[in-house]
This record gives sequence, C-alpha cells and structure tokens, in this order.
Amino acid sequence: MLFSDAVIQRYSTNDSEHIRPEMYVLTSSSNRKVIEFVGEEKAHRKFSKLNELRAAEIRDIPITGAGDIGALCPNLISVDLSSTQQNSWDVVFAISHQLPELQTLQLQRNPRLPRPLPEDILAICRNLRLLSLNNTGMRWGDVSVVAGRLPFLEELLLCENDIDHLQGGPTGPDGAIVGFPRLQSLNLDGNLLASWDEVWRLRNLPNLQTLFLCNNRLASVFWGPAHPTAAAAAATASPAPAATSAAAVVAPGGAQDDRIPFMALTNLALDGNTIAEWGSIDALARFACLASVRLQRNPLFERRPGGPLEGVLRYLTIARVGDHMRVLNKTPISDKERQDAELYYRNTLLAQYNEERRALEQHHAPPAPAEGRPPYKSAAFYQAHPRWDQILQRYGEPAPSAASTTGEGGLASQMLELTLLTTVLPSMSGAALQRADPTQRMCLEGKRLPQTMKVARLKQQMCTWFGVDPRLALELVVRGSRDEPGGQPLGEEDRPLSSYGLWSGCVVVLQEAADRPDERRPSPPGGSQTAAIAAAEAIYQATRRGVAEEKAAYAQAAQRR
Repeated sequence: MLFSDAVIQRYSTNDSEHIRPEMYVLTSSSNRKVIEFVGEEKAHRKFSKLNELRAAEIRDIPITGAGDIGALCPNLISVDLSSTQQNSWDVVFAISHQLPELQTLQLQRNPRLPRPLPEDILAICRNLRLLSLNNTGMRWGDVSVVAGRLPFLEELLLCENDIDHLQGGPTGPDGAIVGFPRLQSLNLDGNLLASWDEVWRLRNLPNLQTLFLCNNRLASVFWGPAHPTAAAAAATASPAPAATSAAAVVAPGGAQDDRIPFMALTNLALDGNTIAEWGSIDALARFACLASVRLQRNPLFERRPGGPLEGVLRYLTIARVGDHMRVLNKTPISDKERQDAELYYRNTLLAQYNEERRALEQHHAPPAPAEGRPPYKSAAFYQAHPRWDQILQRYGEPAPSAASTTGEGGLASQMLELTLLTTVLPSMSGAALQRADPTQRMCLEGKRLPQTMKVARLKQQMCTWFGVDPRLALELVVRGSRDEPGGQPLGEEDRPLSSYGLWSGCVVVLQEAADRPDERRPSPPGGSQTAAIAAAEAIYQATRRGVAEEKAAYAQAAQRR
C-alpha cells in the first residue's frame, strides 16, 4: 500500500462508515438509540482536511511507496512508519523528499532496513528534530556517521538494538564523540552496554540533557573512564572536595581537557542495570548539573532479608548524591527530606568516624590537616565517604567528647521521631483507653524515642500505651509508611533501635507474631493454674468485659450525636 493511500484510509474515514453498530443503548420500548460521541463529528471534519494534517501515524501496514503525499498533506511534520516492513530506504527517501519540513521520523521495528544510514537520504531531512530507530538493529556507528548532516536533531532513540559499544563515527582527539550539536535527549534503553568507558565517550556532546541507559549491563558509574591512563590516575588520586565536580579532567594520553564533561546533563536513567556499589552513587555527585536520577531495579537497591529498608536506602542515596539532585526515582527531594537524610547519614557514620579517630590518636600519628580534609580522618574513610566533610561543615563536627558513642553529643543523644501503630485491639486498661479520640488508641504520631532504646523495651512500652496484653505472641515490624504492606521484623529484642537503621518518619507496628498467628495467651506452666495465674486470668477477663462495655457506650453516644 502507498503511504498516501494509508493516510487517506486512516484519516479521511466517511462518517456513515465510522458509526459502530454495536455502540447503542436500548430504550424502555426496546428500540435502539445510537450513541453520539461528543466532538466526534468535529474530529472527522478536522481529519478530512488532510491538507491541514500535521502528524501521520501508519503502523503495522506494509508500505511500498510514498504516493503523492506532498500534495495530499503538505503540512505534515511528523511521520510514523513503525512496523511497515521497510527493507530499503527508497520509501523513506521519497516521503522525506516531498516533505521538506519533516521534523519527526519514527522507523522503529523495521529490522530489515539496510545499515548504515545512507548519507544522501538523511541529508534531505535537515529539519529533523526526532529520529527513532528502536528495534532496527542500528548500531551507534551506523547512525553517528551522519551526525554532521542532522544539525537540528534534538532527540535520538536507539533502544533494543544490541548496542554494546559507542565506537565508530567522528571523534575528537581525546576519543570523545563529536557531532550532534543540538542533541538534547539520547535513549539507549535495552541494549548491551556493560562498560562506563563507552558512556564516558558521550561527555562532550554540548547540549545533551537527558540520557536513558535503563536495562543495560552497567555495573559501575565513574567520574571519568573506568580504566584511566597512568597520567589520569595520578591526577585524580588526591581527593578533592565535592565542590570541584565541574573541574576539567585529564584525557587519555595525559592531555588536559578544559571542557566540563556532561556539562548540560540534568536527567540520567539507570534503572535495571547491575550497580551494586555505593561508589557509583558517590560518582553521581560530581555531575555538576545532574538534577534527576533513576536507580531502581539495581542490586544495590534490592530488598534483602535483614537488609536496610527502602526508606533507608533512599536516605543514604540522597545524602551521597549532593545538593544539586532534586528528583530521585521520579520522586522530588524536599529540603526537609534532604536534611533528615544527611543527618541520618552523619549519625550512622559517627561510630566508624570515632573509631578511626581513636586509633589514630592512640598511635600518635594523626594525619596532618590538608586543604579540604580535617584531621583525624584516614584516606580510606575519605574515599568511601567523599561528602563527609561537606556534611560535617553543614551540621557540625562531633566534639572530642563524642569519641564515645554514649557521651554527650554522640549517637546516644540522637532522638528518633517515630509513628507507632498497633493492629492488636486493646485488651487491658492502659493509656490508650483514656484517650477521647478512638483513632489515637491505635496510632501515636511523632513519638520521640532515643536510638539506644532496646527493641524489647519499646515493645513493652507500646503494650502499655495501647493497652495490649503483653502475654500475647507479639512482634514489632518497621515500615516506610502506614500504608506499606509487610515490613522488616525487629526480631532480636536485645538490640537497640539504631542497629536496625530506623529513621525519623518511619512506622513501627506492634502486631501478632507471624509465626504464631493463632496463639492468644500463653498456657499455664505445668498444666495447672496457681493462685496468681488464676487471679491474673480473672483480671484479664474482667478487663476485656470492661473494654467491650466501653466500646458499646461510645457507639451509643456517637449514634445519639
């Protein structure tokens, strides 16, 4: 079918043919009444004026020629030929020749198109802004050879083309890719890129703002190539503050490159790779303009039994990536969340910080204060936590007396602001039954607790606050929010809350133990009840009757109101 005929068939349908006989309703007298769609007639009138058509989407139809598309639709600026079984460039050439103002060309799912892109064809599309070649088998070298002939190209899509390197095409003396002067968005999702060296080759594209690298095989992110030369390694060996992230880098061969790598990059998508080390997150802090990053479905952020919660991982990421990051995994980062994250990060590192400082003091060899590096911090610690200085300058460095984690100003003095929740109905008299608002009998928000509180102590306190019988088989779990299902059990009750990585704002839930859901009360020892146990049982039953009566009275009062 010719492209012009396909456009007529799709966009110039007669109204009488378009009415769908199944779209009707039956009246009370069993007559059919055809449904009239609001705006449908207007839409048909608009599409019937093909000379005003701006975009034509013809998919899943074999197209064998262009037809007289230029005379039929002279104002077309967007053409979609996805899955149209193109096995040569003749049809694309004919359509582009008739549409000199063409700005968008989508050719995805045409794997039989010849490689590479012919320069004489795409030279006609000088006004092209978007080119989609997903699922065509095109490699980077097949496309980059025409970079100079597409001066206005802003968006390039090369998804699922089995690309494992970005070599071929024009490069500069430092090996970086050149061309595409106005390219703003590059989509390489679903390919086979496994080395950050290949991504680093894109660093000098002057207007690249958005880079999609989802579902590749990238295991690490570096500021610079993953395997620099000896000269580059020597230049980057000494640590530098995060504020120097926009500094020039040393190119392979030792030549100084004054351009800022990825100077315009603001959005980076890395979902579905194999990133497993925090060093890759630290490297993101050095991309000066990076404001949004996506990191989901990487091993580093997968929930593991006994591992940190999703909220903790988000806090650690926010603290490491720096102030310029405003969106993480499509969720904005508020100033309050950033502050909480950085304080949490500082507090979790205090023990290691103090331990290394004590070790240095004991050996009487504290490191000499260097520019940007305070004393009492080893090079290994600095390398593992490059933003530590910046966070200490913002929130204060621990005083010398804080060398002990139980001293004033240390970790023990830090408080957590938690939401406490129970799923167990009150069964005993307690503080919960004295609250006028029944919603507060199951939840307490903004409860401030020390990080050193043991799990067993918190469970005991929650039983008291909520009036829950402590003889039940109970457990505590922590969640990121009240609506989050499941949660991480706080199983070892002799451990402090800080050892589980709890943070201000998380939710601690008191619930019946999952491994003993049917157990309501412990059995009396030895099979016989002593007088004390019998008395406690009587109090228990009386309390339950009192709770039931109190609930009934409250319900009656609510009905009267």
